[in-house]
Amino acid sequence: MLRKVNNLFKTEEVKISKPITMIMKIIHILYSLDMGGFNIKTKKVKRITKVLSLAKCLIVGIITVVTMYMSHKNVTSSMYYVQIGHNVIATLTFAYFDSGMTYCDYQKILLKFDTALRINRKKQYLDIKMFIFAITGVALRLSFVFVYCSFFDASCVRPLLARQLSIFLFISFDLILIVYFFIFYTTYWRLSNIVSIIDNSSTSIVFLQYLYKGLIDAIQTAKSAFDVVVSYINLLAFARGFARVKVFSRIKFHYKNTYSDIKRFISYVEARPFKLRACRIIPLDTSLPVHALNIFITYLIIIVQFTHLF
Repeated sequence: MLRKVNNLFKTEEVKISKPITMIMKIIHILYSLDMGGFNIKTKKVKRITKVLSLAKCLIVGIITVVTMYMSHKNVTSSMYYVQIGHNVIATLTFAYFDSGMTYCDYQKILLKFDTALRINRKKQYLDIKMFIFAITGVALRLSFVFVYCSFFDASCVRPLLARQLSIFLFISFDLILIVYFFIFYTTYWRLSNIVSIIDNSSTSIVFLQYLYKGLIDAIQTAKSAFDVVVSYINLLAFARGFARVKVFSRIKFHYKNTYSDIKRFISYVEARPFKLRACRIIPLDTSLPVHALNIFITYLIIIVQFTHLF
């Protein structure tokens, strides 16, 4: 039966809507991110296209970093370079180290499911919702940059060339997240309606099991997106060490004569922290939220236990 199901999927001809295909082609041309907009059949051409796209992305990233460095020689903040580096690494990982399935390939699989189960996809306006979300996502990024430049940093528009180059990297990161939103939203819509599909469909149970397994396994195609986004959160465990190194480096640079005394004093304070308690019970330091959460959880458990008596 599974062989018949696979043959059914191979013989079905499906087409993605033109607006979605056009968006994927524009992303590929402008941002060198292959989402499957162009129908490239041979593996050799796919590899050549991927290498050229990767080279273009690296060249734009290097030019952006060099231009901003040459134009911001007097700026000591490394925020620009850290953000650009994070966006470049995340974008390259999303696009070139995935499972090999593009968004259009995955969308064709979903359309084959819809055709086999006779689902009227147009009634749910999925393409319109995704198109509106894409426009909203890019507009939100541009609005955030405009507000930041207008009220907080008037010099962010200079240098103009570096800003124009870096905005490609920032928007490419948002476009990747938008595409993965497409994947999860279309998958969520089918999983949320699979019960009604099973009740109203005369398809065999073997096909429905294959359908459910395919939808669940397809989530792995977008797993790399979350792995990269949350990977830098692990660095928070070393935030204390980074802050300590930065403080000592600044003290050593500005206070060379008293550096050893200041370092000894900071080590003494860290070994014997100042502990202040209100009414000798409530701590007034960084442990206050933890104590409040523990008290809340404790009383919540007690309340739940007492409710079983009534």
